[in-house]
Amino acid sequence: MNILLVGNAGNFMRLMINRLNKEGHRVFVLTEEPKKGYSLKKVFEVYHFSYEDACVREVLESIMPQVVVFLGAYDHNFSWNRVENTAASYAAGLTNILMNYTALKKGRFVYLSSESVFGGGSAQFMTEDDPTGAYSKKGQAIAIGEDICKNYARMGNDVVILRLDHLYGEIRKKEDTDTICADMCLEAVQTGEIIASQNEKIMLLHEADAVEFIYQIMVAKDHKHTLYQLSSGEKMSRYELAQAVAAGMENEVSIVEEENKKYREVMLSGKRYDEEFGSRVLHHAGTDVEKIAAYFSRHVSEFTDAGQKKGHLFRRLGSRTKEIITNLIPFMENLICFIPFSEVNTFRILIFIFCMCCCLHLYTGSSRQHFLHCLPWQGTVSGRCTTEADLMLCLTIIPMSGSRSF
Repeated sequence: MNILLVGNAGNFMRLMINRLNKEGHRVFVLTEEPKKGYSLKKVFEVYHFSYEDACVREVLESIMPQVVVFLGAYDHNFSWNRVENTAASYAAGLTNILMNYTALKKGRFVYLSSESVFGGGSAQFMTEDDPTGAYSKKGQAIAIGEDICKNYARMGNDVVILRLDHLYGEIRKKEDTDTICADMCLEAVQTGEIIASQNEKIMLLHEADAVEFIYQIMVAKDHKHTLYQLSSGEKMSRYELAQAVAAGMENEVSIVEEENKKYREVMLSGKRYDEEFGSRVLHHAGTDVEKIAAYFSRHVSEFTDAGQKKGHLFRRLGSRTKEIITNLIPFMENLICFIPFSEVNTFRILIFIFCMCCCLHLYTGSSRQHFLHCLPWQGTVSGRCTTEADLMLCLTIIPMSGSRSF
């Protein structure tokens, strides 16, 4: 199947890509991340566009995916520091992708939500039928995304909403530090202590287990419901989680008991999903968190602002060099293809080189689609929304120079 993943290249997406490649699916990625310094392996094509861009329709029409997965709550392309602007962009981007995809009348749309759509209440299992009531602005935006998806499902479209309960996993980049485990690791490093309560109960779901659950939804022939909750079903207190984090840290970390009688963490019931598809959890927070904290402790400089600034100049130089080399490869391909079809005329070749240099900004360095088939040589541009007319405009100088190759 052709599967389009919409989101940033974090550890969660990489696990999903590996799982899909293992089953022989062709994976595409749509992201708002800039191409500069972007690296993602085992992907057939990466598209760098705003989710609100009109080019999204062309991307979907060229891929014709059987499944689209919108990472939603786990897409770090959205910065929630300026909540009002981000919430509007989040809803607009989701609507644009969903509207254009459902217009194709092909495939399934999967929206990833989280436990943040619920506010804190008494410790209990929240079901899919319970009304949402997010406290945070981010949670409210994600809940609005659920409502948008439900409306499209009511119109007869194949849309599935998956709520993931306290997702956690390996911390390899700074973007992976938005989980409860990462928060405790940062607190331990910065203050030497972790404040936690034994009254607050949670259930952690590992990213690898979540990927397996999501994959079952992708390949299922049918599903009975629009909304499912994914959970490990293994309950633990924040205090127990803090103990696991402290055990993995290199330096001694103390745990401070927090007296909290009013607030209780939300836990999601995964009964509906388990009854229809079955669920098997392979990762357990009690043992995994300690290993995650140990890795975080050894590489703490990579996840803090101070560590990000160190060696920044060398990383920029390396990134720039890689970008130049990547852009030169397709340019040299076109130059080699052109020379056999041209007469030995240095002036005309120099004009051609000049024109191709003007076109260099059209390249992404990824798989390229062929256009201008009527020409003796083939000009290639990336999968971006670049029209044939744009490229022809840059090449009008060549026939003006007297070339008979066109």
